[in-house]
Amino acid sequence: MLLALVVLVAFQRSRGAIRLVPAAEAPAVGTLTLLDTAGRTHSMHDRRGRVVVLNLWASWCGPCRREVPRLSRLHRDFESEGLTVWAINAEAFGGEELQRVAAELGIDYPAMTAVGRLDAALAGGQVLPFTWLIDRQGKVRAAHGGVPAEWSLRRACRKLLEEPVEALAAARHGRPGRDGLRRGHVDARLADDAL
Repeated sequence: MLLALVVLVAFQRSRGAIRLVPAAEAPAVGTLTLLDTAGRTHSMHDRRGRVVVLNLWASWCGPCRREVPRLSRLHRDFESEGLTVWAINAEAFGGEELQRVAAELGIDYPAMTAVGRLDAALAGGQVLPFTWLIDRQGKVRAAHGGVPAEWSLRRACRKLLEEPVEALAAARHGRPGRDGLRRGHVDARLADDAL
């Protein structure tokens, strides 16, 4: 856990650009359980193999409201390629109230509430909005406080979507990928948590 926090502290909180941390250095997202507006439970494990954009927001947050159209475009443009956008509400309401507020704000991707506290790998959400990018292997590859530049968010998502799954699996085990390049070894504790 300490390693995950150290890596996250190293993540940028710049005013716009998102930089991806190499998969070998990224912490596993761990256990994250969310409830959707219908009361169904979802977890990051359900999304293994997909790139996930987690966006922490609140209805009273002006920048969060302004970010919704960008995230809607991202969701619409990349969902069929393997991208999932989840809006995690930071307020103390869910269910029908969350459904009403999400509709009012134009959120057309799943709006959720976290069950319990966010995992240590998702630390840093003191600023709203706060966005994490999770790769197909369940690694937290980027964390960003504030509204990222749309071009930067799209570029980072595109890069994660283009990463071959075989190369990521090889990186976890320090074996050469299809391209013959040897990826760095990932701490076994993190790799096991990611499965």
